[in-house]
Amino acid sequence: MFHSIRWRLATAFIVLIIVCIGGLSTYLVHFVRGNYLTNLESQLTNQAQLVGDASESYLVASQTEDIDTLAKRLGQQIGARITIIDKDGVVLGDSEKNPAVMENHGNRPEVIQALSSGVGSSIRHSATLDCDMMYVAVPVTAHGTVVGISRVSLPLTEINKALGHISRTIIGGAAIAAIIAILLAIWLSKATTKPVKKLTQMSTRIAEGELDQK
Repeated sequence: MFHSIRWRLATAFIVLIIVCIGGLSTYLVHFVRGNYLTNLESQLTNQAQLVGDASESYLVASQTEDIDTLAKRLGQQIGARITIIDKDGVVLGDSEKNPAVMENHGNRPEVIQALSSGVGSSIRHSATLDCDMMYVAVPVTAHGTVVGISRVSLPLTEINKALGHISRTIIGGAAIAAIIAILLAIWLSKATTKPVKKLTQMSTRIAEGELDQK
């Protein structure tokens, strides 16, 4: 049965449907995730620039204790983790941890990128908070000279949950669409091959001497 022209035609339709819907679903999932992360990065960049403006005078005056107090106060206000770093990578203020026990941040990818291109971002696991974070850093300048780095970060826990829900919705919708399309392909292949099958049967009867076939 599965070697008949009907099933060969249906199989071709089904493979094409699965490839197209699977490819579209994958693209949509990646597009939505990329859009979410781009918007979050833009938001954190704006916040980092505001934090940098607020900490500029403190960095110039080397008011270390006041910088840590500022970081903790701003962190509570905007609901994100704030880290203020001097130009050598030493952490001067952090909204989540005591900066005195934090290691040098000069080798962090977002810090290196911020110093070289003006804005740096990265996504990685935070050992301090034990979750995936997005970090965005910008240089803090005074009179054209870099005096420090302002970094803002947010956990991706809630975003990952939202993206998981959206991904499941897209995949579920794609599966339903695929099932409907496959059933339609089977019906279409049957409707397409039915006249051919009938013509073949009539030709066999004519060959056997039944010449009254129409």
